[in-house]
Amino acid sequence: MKRKLFNWIILVLLFVPSLQAQDIGRLKDQKPFTLKGTIGGGTNFFTSNEEQATRDPFAWNLYGNFTPSFYGISMPFSFVVTQYTNSYTQPFSQFGISPSYKWAKLHLGYRNISFSPLLFDGQSFLGGGIELAPKGFYFGAFYGKLNKAISEDTTYQRQLQPQYARNAYGVKIGAGSEYQNVSLQYLHAKDDIGSIQRIDDSLTTILPQGNSVLGTSWKLNFFKRKLSLSGDAAVSVLSRDLSYETIDSIGDTKIPAIIDKLMPVNYSSVLSWSGQAQLGLMLKNLNAMVGYRRVQPDFKSLGVPYALDDVEMVSGNINTTFNQGKINLNAAVNNQRNNLEKMLSSTLLTRTGNLSLNTFVNQYVNINMNLTGVRILQQDGLLELSD
Repeated sequence: MKRKLFNWIILVLLFVPSLQAQDIGRLKDQKPFTLKGTIGGGTNFFTSNEEQATRDPFAWNLYGNFTPSFYGISMPFSFVVTQYTNSYTQPFSQFGISPSYKWAKLHLGYRNISFSPLLFDGQSFLGGGIELAPKGFYFGAFYGKLNKAISEDTTYQRQLQPQYARNAYGVKIGAGSEYQNVSLQYLHAKDDIGSIQRIDDSLTTILPQGNSVLGTSWKLNFFKRKLSLSGDAAVSVLSRDLSYETIDSIGDTKIPAIIDKLMPVNYSSVLSWSGQAQLGLMLKNLNAMVGYRRVQPDFKSLGVPYALDDVEMVSGNINTTFNQGKINLNAAVNNQRNNLEKMLSSTLLTRTGNLSLNTFVNQYVNINMNLTGVRILQQDGLLELSD
């Protein structure tokens, strides 16, 4: 009973406390204390004639968000409580703080640092990190846990997908300004093989993985920022099963020592790359952009939660205005294909286009016309298609 009561106290008082970065150099100019927030709840009912119900007949939730501030230092926290909270491995239990002073920022707890959309982005870590951004220079680094360990357990009414505990560290070094900059990034992530227990007769296939990714990003502007070029590129070594022993050579070629240190290789490892670039033009009444993205098969970064591989995409967009901004015309096209290495049974081509016209007649009348087209084609790959 005491343990259950303690769990509820933790869930209500410390659920998702997330302290945002503050500049402690301006404390004297801030108000001593402020408090903002919301609280709410909900309930729903469900009934069905299915033999096995997929949802509970009754469900409820209680949630709240509060942001107390002491001399300008915000300490927002929130909580979410449902009937599943105690049984679902506390999926929302997160806390963190990111104090800052001038160009230095420290991250502790559950935090997020964006390195590159191909290398480390949209992923939080539990650990520590630092960002230094004096004029013309950037340095960022972190070390922490990306995934918590979840063992297989068939006693739950809703079985959880097992996963290994995953630790990672990353470094980013850059130079330049907001409009002209270049950076180099490195990420290493590795699953802890002994972090979970497996059921002997389980049909679930989950392998411990390791990953090292080296990437670069750039942003350049020309002609007083009327023309811009930005992009990202990355090379990844993914070990799909860490139970294999590492190797020091491939055939008769010995793996360089620096590669062996940065990107350990075993018999399950695959090497792949990806890249993307955008060229933009910004004039007074005309904006245009053309982009290219290519992600090779088997490219994966464990620092990006959701990403699609084996894809090539070319896109373009143009926007222009007439009659002092009262008429707006926008056109966009996109062409995408897979099976880049001709290893799949078939190739899928997707072409989409959009044309829209918006006319502002007066404050009472606004006319909008939109046309969208989609064409999907399937071509021969390893197999010859009959239709």
